Amino acid sequence: MPVNQNIPETASLAVKRQPSVRGVMAWMDLMTTCEQLLLARLRHQVGPDGDLEAAYRAWNARRMQRRDLERRRCGAEYVD
Repeated sequence: MPVNQNIPETASLAVKRQPSVRGVMAWMDLMTTCEQLLLARLRHQVGPDGDLEAAYRAWNARRMQRRDLERRRCGAEYVD
């Protein structure tokens, strides 16, 4: 069954492209799985008695630093 087949042809393109509930649920499941994998990796790194929250904060700080550097690099391409 095609997605959004019950929406009339005269409906706006934005309405036709709304994500299906099934698609949103699949995305949520993927995000939950990714979070579980990340936490499992961090737990492995810090060990059973390590501080998982501190490991997550450190991971997130490194991620944000990489993102900021990439944004600066991309922005520098447009500055003379």
